[in-house]
Amino acid sequence: MPALTPQQRRDGVRALFNPRNIAIVGASDRPGNWSARVYRSLKRFGFPGAVYPVNPRNETVWDGVTCYASLAALPETPDHVVIIVPGTAAIDTIVEAGAAKARSATVFSGGFGEGGDPAGRALAARLREAIDGSGLAVSGPNCLGNLAARHRLMTIPDDRITELVRGPVAILGQSGGIVMALHRTLLARGVATGYAVTSGNEIGLTIADYIRHVADDADVRVIACFI
Repeated sequence: MPALTPQQRRDGVRALFNPRNIAIVGASDRPGNWSARVYRSLKRFGFPGAVYPVNPRNETVWDGVTCYASLAALPETPDHVVIIVPGTAAIDTIVEAGAAKARSATVFSGGFGEGGDPAGRALAARLREAIDGSGLAVSGPNCLGNLAARHRLMTIPDDRITELVRGPVAILGQSGGIVMALHRTLLARGVATGYAVTSGNEIGLTIADYIRHVADDADVRVIACFI
């Protein structure tokens, strides 16, 4: 299957920001694991859809939440897939998500050539091939998730964020640390951020895709980019 068409990319960004449900692959009770923090963020801000932990090693996680062995085992078709497993496992999950008819995914894990090493570049090439073959709109890899206040979506594992408000600013950047520092600075000054996107290595979606989306949102007055 070829890479996404421009229209598919636009539809994919909409699906990324407004999914029907979310599956978190790599769900774990390990202290400090991002999967639990993503789950807490979604629940804290009232994401309206179901959130499904996925990990074949666990029957339950996070104080009794049912954990599923695979995307195929979920009680409904996964829509957005949060991927917090490394390397080849992340690539395999993209393939599995495509087969399960998910619409979008976010790959948190790194190691896909950001350091310039040959092994990482080879993994990045394989990930790109998997993304193109899956038909998914994919954020990342090597990112910190995304925030879309309009849709109560918050997959950024940052417990310091206490408000989710439809504000006039969209912050888009490859660096999760910079994006969240800008978010906190604006919030401290009374300026709400309606979108915060950490785009990572941009093997799938790019900053241009996100700009196109937020530019059409009537809430957004300012788009701030760190590229």
